[in-house]
Amino acid sequence: MNYQAYLRTPHWRATRLRKLATAKHQCEFRRDGRGPRCQARLGLQVHHRHYRSIGRENDLDLELLCPDHHRERHGLNQVELAS
Repeated sequence: MNYQAYLRTPHWRATRLRKLATAKHQCEFRRDGRGPRCQARLGLQVHHRHYRSIGRENDLDLELLCPDHHRERHGLNQVELAS
């Protein structure tokens, strides 16, 4: 099964809901891993920190991010997105 198909499975939907709940529906991004969390609560996306545990993710494998911080985790910034 490819990654996009996996994201449509009941298992992933349940995993995503669990992560939203444990992160209290707030972006988990912290600048340099320290300081206060981002306050965003809209458009949240569950980010895989790595892909080794697809299908058996635990909460440490995942990070709840707002769209801007999700793009940042993937190395994209606003300048690159505008091009």
